[in-house]
Amino acid sequence: MDPYLERTWSDVRTSLMIHLRNQINRQLPSGLQALVQEAVRIEGVTDGDAAWIAPDVSVTERKPWDSVSPGEPEAAGAGGVVIAEPVVVPVPPFTERHLEIIDIASGNRIVTAVEVLSPANKASEAGKMRYLQKQSSYLDSDTNLVEIDLLRGGAYVLAAPLSGLLEVKRETYMTSVFRARNRSFEIYPMPLRKPLPAFRVPLRPGDRDVIVNLQAAIAAAYEDGQYRRYLDYSRPPVPAFDQEDAAWAAGLLPE
Repeated sequence: MDPYLERTWSDVRTSLMIHLRNQINRQLPSGLQALVQEAVRIEGVTDGDAAWIAPDVSVTERKPWDSVSPGEPEAAGAGGVVIAEPVVVPVPPFTERHLEIIDIASGNRIVTAVEVLSPANKASEAGKMRYLQKQSSYLDSDTNLVEIDLLRGGAYVLAAPLSGLLEVKRETYMTSVFRARNRSFEIYPMPLRKPLPAFRVPLRPGDRDVIVNLQAAIAAAYEDGQYRRYLDYSRPPVPAFDQEDAAWAAGLLPE
């Protein structure tokens, strides 16, 4: 994993999901399909809360910036001071993508959800809570859940409980696989200094697992994105390395 990719994670994450989708679709049995799905979070729907919607088709209207109409008098504040009218810029909806494996014959029931974590899922308390609510809805259903965390910063939000890591060292990167059929977790610790592992993704009962080669997917995303032209390897990554990792990286960067 190249930690410098975190500087442009939104683009990397989208590309990574496409490559994961392609790997999975090449292995799926008849009747299943992997799709990158999109949900839009709209703020302030009811009482200031946020709601997730997944539109089939969305039509948006872009209004010109609000301003004072010609001839409209400006409001006067205390002491007769003229108050300028602000330019009102609406906040666009926030789009969150994820990967789903659906069963076409059963009305597109979600068999397995694959979440590639974003900074929004880990950095702020509000973002963390939103993600945990979505995670809980998966765990309460008969849907398998795969969570891939390739971000060094932020809180631990994977569904696999930390108590399950007592026999496994928590590493820089982690993948958690929840098998809905037997309500069990499989944990893949992923050290910074080693290649990313391949792991198994569960499907329907009776289906053979598909294999995801995470290292191949991130390498393909890196090449497609041509990130070497964009990333500044002369600067430390964000978050910065600790002393040992900085020394290790310094030996690789000249290459």
